[in-house]
Amino acid sequence: MLPEDHPAWSLHAYYLGQMTANLLLTLSPERIILGGGVMKQPAMLPLILDETDKRLHGYLQLPKPLHEIITKPSFDGLSGLMGAIALGTDALQAQGAAQ
Repeated sequence: MLPEDHPAWSLHAYYLGQMTANLLLTLSPERIILGGGVMKQPAMLPLILDETDKRLHGYLQLPKPLHEIITKPSFDGLSGLMGAIALGTDALQAQGAAQ
């Protein structure tokens, strides 16, 4: 992984901040969850929040603070596994209900 002070993180944050601002402006989602390898950098989320806020420039009245809308996955690196378990559980319950 790149060092925390590498200029690439600012560039990533700039583009992800543009993306999240566009999502908020066009879709008004309740939550935007950012995951993957880039988000393993601890300083990344604050940089993205700052870039998003710069792009929005007070244009939107958000229902809650930006840091509650743009977040990392709550299961960290296990989100895919937890989703698979939930889908499997739902399928088993549906199968049991059908019998």
